Amino acid sequence: MLKRKLRLIYQVLNYVVSPLALPVLAVLALICRFLPRKYDVCLGPIPMINNVYHKKALEAAGYKARTFVCFTYYITKNFDVNFEWIKNAFSLRYYVAFFYVVKNFKCIYIYFNGGPLAWTPLRIFEARLLKLAGVKIVAMPYGADVQDLDSCPNLIYKNAVCRDYPDFQKVSRKRIQWQIEYWTQNSDHVISGCDWVDYMYHWDTLMPAHFSIDIDSFEKVVPAPKSSRFTVLHAPNHREIKGTRALERAVRELQKEGIELDLKILEKIPNEQLKGIIAAADLIVDQLVIGWHGIFALEALALGKPVICFLRRDLIDLFLADGCIDSEDEIPFISADYAEIKERLRSLIRQPDVLKSYSDKSKNYACKYHSLEKVGSVFDKINRKLAIK
Repeated sequence: MLKRKLRLIYQVLNYVVSPLALPVLAVLALICRFLPRKYDVCLGPIPMINNVYHKKALEAAGYKARTFVCFTYYITKNFDVNFEWIKNAFSLRYYVAFFYVVKNFKCIYIYFNGGPLAWTPLRIFEARLLKLAGVKIVAMPYGADVQDLDSCPNLIYKNAVCRDYPDFQKVSRKRIQWQIEYWTQNSDHVISGCDWVDYMYHWDTLMPAHFSIDIDSFEKVVPAPKSSRFTVLHAPNHREIKGTRALERAVRELQKEGIELDLKILEKIPNEQLKGIIAAADLIVDQLVIGWHGIFALEALALGKPVICFLRRDLIDLFLADGCIDSEDEIPFISADYAEIKERLRSLIRQPDVLKSYSDKSKNYACKYHSLEKVGSVFDKINRKLAIK
């Protein structure tokens, strides 16, 4: 009870103090507008591994790019600048990060949560302050930042979110709707893709997913020790959303039938360690509910692995119609949802030639649509429109 009271007092004080920071940030932004910038693009402050790859994609296209974060997760801490060391008294950490952005960069790539000021009472002024500094804004979603579940057409997915995140209803839908509206209206360019299109009403660039992969780095991956039994690998960060329960049930039932296979489930494993385990598996299962793939699936493709992933028909049609994907025959994913997974596993274990045919397509797809060069070329086109280069 005492902690809750102290937290409430701090929040009230933070809202009282923060208006004092606004004129300071505005003056700094205006001054920085007329100073030369050291770099072209920054990516942050959310500690997404996507940003590490996106930096490489931008560099492959000839840009000077840096990543920055204000906090980190277990997945990776491989960011250029980390402001965690600053004690976060009255949002000081985020104000320092904002000054770092406007002082050093011509453009910021953010998610719909916003930039460094998103965690401060000054979030409603962030776009104006960035524009005052002459910093261009490219906004792209990652999932929860745009998922207004009232707009979700996938009821099984909506139910899965309720199970994985029972407190999700406490996150204001108005906050998510505000994020979508605010950054759609105030960004210089908006990227969309995946199932994020369900929640967004506008985008300037459509991609199957904005994820990029450093294909060359996967050539150096050393496989972990391999099991003698057929091994299915699954690495959920959200068990219900990924369909983990259905996968576990399917494997148990197949094992009872005498089919020899192992299911390896990995959770909260650092990315570098995960790659070697992927390389040793026979089959990867990404997700069975959402309707499109994530970056884990692309990492498996880059290692030449066959991947089961539920793909929604309407999303396939969208990306084909827009020309994001040239041909449906190129898509290497073995599509299966939570209800189909048992029979799909049974069939694939008995048809190694089918698995190999998907493996042969895997790396080609990853290279063609998600390599640093491919994603870098998309970013380059955006940046040229914004006169970054």
